[in-house]
Amino acid sequence: YRALGQIIGGVHSFDLETSGKTMGLTAYGRVVPAWKSAVHRFIRSYRPRRDQLASWEPAIADGVFFLESFGPITGVDTFGGPADQAGQDFAATFQECWSEIVFDIAREAIDLAQCRNLCITGGAALNAITNRKILGLSDVGQVHFIPNPNDAGLAMGAALHGYYRRQVDGFQGLRNPLSPF
Repeated sequence: YRALGQIIGGVHSFDLETSGKTMGLTAYGRVVPAWKSAVHRFIRSYRPRRDQLASWEPAIADGVFFLESFGPITGVDTFGGPADQAGQDFAATFQECWSEIVFDIAREAIDLAQCRNLCITGGAALNAITNRKILGLSDVGQVHFIPNPNDAGLAMGAALHGYYRRQVDGFQGLRNPLSPF
């Protein structure tokens, strides 16, 4: 979502973390069905890197991400900022595609683990729209959203997994969640 904010342009924050503001922008746009295929490819092509857009730059430069009736996504400031209707529509379309991709990943995890319960962590765990929809999926059982949703929560989960793996009875669940909330 930080990179999405850069592409839309003009989404600024004091702490340089534009993800939350960009997620909020999705409510102002309309999903453009003709853009969904390109946006799905765009999201799935992402490979995390510190410089955010760099992993998308070659494909952007090659015109791979072309939006019907708009044109190519050319990188930073492709749209006219948060007030631009096309930018708002891109954000809304991105949100819908993001949720669909997360659903696919969740279903794959359920099939792989043979367990309907999920634990969502990382920065994606702050996406309230996707989280609400995950809770409504019929093939999902219980869901836990890590209260510290940045990637630091992954280390805590790995440590707990290692600890309980060594226990005779294994992990039987907690009566109270590990949460400051």
